[in-house]
Amino acid sequence: MVHLNAPGKNFLELFPVEICELVFGNLQPEALGEFARCSKSCYNLCLPLRIRGIALNPLSITLFQDGGVCESSRYLIRSIHLKEREGYSKDDSERNLTWRDRIRQALVTDENYYYANTRLQDDITQLRSGMEALNSALQLFPNARNLYISYETPTAAQYNIYAAILSNLSPSLCNVLQRLDIQVYRRIGLQYDVLYSKLSAENQRFLGEVIPYAKVEEFLQSITPKLPALISFGITSDIPNPLEIGKRFETSVFYYIPILSAPKLENLRVRAGGRYNGLNDFFRVHQLKPNGPSDLDVKLFDRFAQLKSLKFTIFRSLFQSDIKNLWQRCPNLEVLEITPFDENRAQYYESRYDNIYEDIGQLKRLTEFVLPWPDFGRQGFENPKTLEKWVMGWLKSGMDNLRVARFDGIRYIKATGDLYNTPDPIKLLVYGREDSINWGLKVEGDTEDYESTHGRYY
Repeated sequence: MVHLNAPGKNFLELFPVEICELVFGNLQPEALGEFARCSKSCYNLCLPLRIRGIALNPLSITLFQDGGVCESSRYLIRSIHLKEREGYSKDDSERNLTWRDRIRQALVTDENYYYANTRLQDDITQLRSGMEALNSALQLFPNARNLYISYETPTAAQYNIYAAILSNLSPSLCNVLQRLDIQVYRRIGLQYDVLYSKLSAENQRFLGEVIPYAKVEEFLQSITPKLPALISFGITSDIPNPLEIGKRFETSVFYYIPILSAPKLENLRVRAGGRYNGLNDFFRVHQLKPNGPSDLDVKLFDRFAQLKSLKFTIFRSLFQSDIKNLWQRCPNLEVLEITPFDENRAQYYESRYDNIYEDIGQLKRLTEFVLPWPDFGRQGFENPKTLEKWVMGWLKSGMDNLRVARFDGIRYIKATGDLYNTPDPIKLLVYGREDSINWGLKVEGDTEDYESTHGRYY
C-alpha cells in the first residue's frame, strides 16, 4: 500500500514512473508546461511527455544531431510532422485559418491563379525537401511511430503529388509506422502539363509525368508501400466521407488507398468537407455510380469492416439509409463520431416521426458515440427524452458495452438588440455506470421550448 504522507518522500517518488506518466499525460500542453516548472522532479517527469513530436526542418534536425542540445532526447520523439512552409498566407488572418476554413476557401479565393503560377514551385520544393529530410533523419528518431503530412496542391497535380509522397516513404519507417495523418488542401489551377513545365528539373523528377485519371487508382495501389503496423489513418480534405463512397461521381476516393496496405488498421478519421454547396451537394450525393461501386470501393468496404473506431464529418443531413449502410460496412465499431462539417450549421432532417438513428442499435459493440442532434426545422428539435428513449431501447436490444451516448446540436438565439443570429451549442449526454443499468441524462445549453420554433430564427 502506498502512503501519501510517507516521510521524506514527495508523491512523485511514491509511484512508478509509468503510473505518473499515465496520470500527467492527460494534462493539456499548457498545464503540463506549468507543472514542469514546479520542481526538478516535475521537470524530469514531464520532459518525455512534452518532447514527443517534432516539426521537421533544418533547425530541428540540428538540435537532435550529435552534439546538439537535444541529442539525449532523440529516443523520446514519437511523432514527426511535415508541415507547409512558413508564411504560406499573405496576411496573419489567413495564417490562423482552421482546416474547415481552408477547405471552404480552396475553391473560391482569387489567390488560386496566383498560387498555381507562383507558389507551386516553392511548395513542391518544400515537400520534396521534407521527404528527403524525413528519410535521412529517421536514424535520429528510432522510436518515431507517427507521421503527419500537410500540403496544398492544384487539383491537376493531386494524383502525382500523392503518389510522390507514398512512393518516397522509407521502408524502415513504413514497417513500424502506427499512425499516418495527411492534410490535403486542393486548389483550382492550370492543366498539369502547364504546371509541370514551370517546375525545376528536381521537382519534375519528384512528381513524374502526368498520371491519367483512368489509371490513378490502379497506379496508386501498385506503388503504395505495405504498412504492416499501421493502426490509425487520418485524412483531411474535400473528399467524400465513408458513407458517400460508392455513391457519388467522385475523383478523390483514391485518398483512402493507404488503408488497403494496413492489415492491422483499427481507427479511421476523415475530416471531409463538401465541394458542392446546398442542393447541388444533396443531389450529387444521391447519384449512384452507373455500374455500382467500383473495385476500389469494394476493397475499401472490406477494410471498413475491421474498423473499431470511425470519426468523420458530414456536409449534409443523415438519412436512415446512411445509418443502415454504416452498420453493414462497419459492424465491429466500438467508437463512432459523426459531426457536421459546419460547426455552426444545424443538421436538418425531413420528418420527426421516424427514428433516423434506429439502426445504430445494430452496432452491438459500441462503447461510445457522438451524433448530430436531429433538428426538424420549423418542427423544432427532437425531444431530449425521446433521444434518451432511443438509447434505452438500444441497450435493451443488446448494446451491452455502451457507456456514453452524446448528441450535439446548434440553436440560433437572437439576443435583444442583436441583428444577427448567434449559434448556441446544445448537448445531450446520456451516461452510464459500470453495471449498464443505472443511466443518467444531462442536457447542456439552451433547450427550452425545443419542440416549437420559439426562440429560433431562420
